[in-house]
Amino acid sequence: EVNYLILRNNEIEIVEEHGLYGIIGLKELGLGENKLKYLNINYLYSLEKIYLDFNRFESIDDNMFANLTKLTFIYMAFNN
Repeated sequence: EVNYLILRNNEIEIVEEHGLYGIIGLKELGLGENKLKYLNINYLYSLEKIYLDFNRFESIDDNMFANLTKLTFIYMAFNN
């Protein structure tokens, strides 16, 4: 079980559609300081916090966080 996954400042451009699928118990995901424009993570049901600051998001899909009922913190500062 992985509770925290921090991948800051890695020049990540794409996280495949189910690239994080199977990480059971993930509560905190840090993807700040990358080059992401889009992210589909609505299957990470245990996620409580996500950091997406300093990426290249221009908009947020209506369903991006739809299934994440435990999510209480989203940090998306300094995007496009």
